[in-house]
Amino acid sequence: MPTPHVQFSLKKSIFYIDTALDRRYKFLHCGKKWKIVENSTRETTMFRGIFETTIDAKGRTSLPAKFREILVTTHDDERFFLTNSAPVDLGGGLYSSGLLIFPYKEWFTFEENFRVSKGLTAEQRKSILRTIISPAQECSADKLGRFLIPPTFRKIAALDREIQFVGTMDKIEIWSMNEWDKVRAQDVRNFPIDTEAAAELGL
Repeated sequence: MPTPHVQFSLKKSIFYIDTALDRRYKFLHCGKKWKIVENSTRETTMFRGIFETTIDAKGRTSLPAKFREILVTTHDDERFFLTNSAPVDLGGGLYSSGLLIFPYKEWFTFEENFRVSKGLTAEQRKSILRTIISPAQECSADKLGRFLIPPTFRKIAALDREIQFVGTMDKIEIWSMNEWDKVRAQDVRNFPIDTEAAAELGL
């Protein structure tokens, strides 16, 4: 079970505990006692939604306002790491690639998980290291959400004029419109139709 995240405000004498399933418990300090005054689901902890936007010839684009808000309010840091996404197998020897945004602190968790991970072959570890970890760059958006995508990333992800920001709960993907259409078509082929696992999710 994940370790609860605790926040304490001396100024307001309010104590927060964030637990699994994005549930926040709010306690009010009353003398020597604590009293639960709020037990609510946090609605803004995950990156959700698909947003169309553009990228200019210099690689400038804008992070959707909703995603930037989650970085600041949930992850307490407007910085993030930008890197390549895992390649998507389209079949027939063809692959598609996009970009991936990690919240700043989550990136270091990912690096540590990779460092201690088991079950990968030496070649698989090298592939992840060279594809995702080594190219990663620390970024931050300005007050309007604008940031720069370097040329190497734009080339690998085939980013042209129109692009998509895709929320995937704990991370954000960036796709060119052309590659996104290919990936979505593959998603349809990969969808677990009429499977027990899908039924357990209510699908």
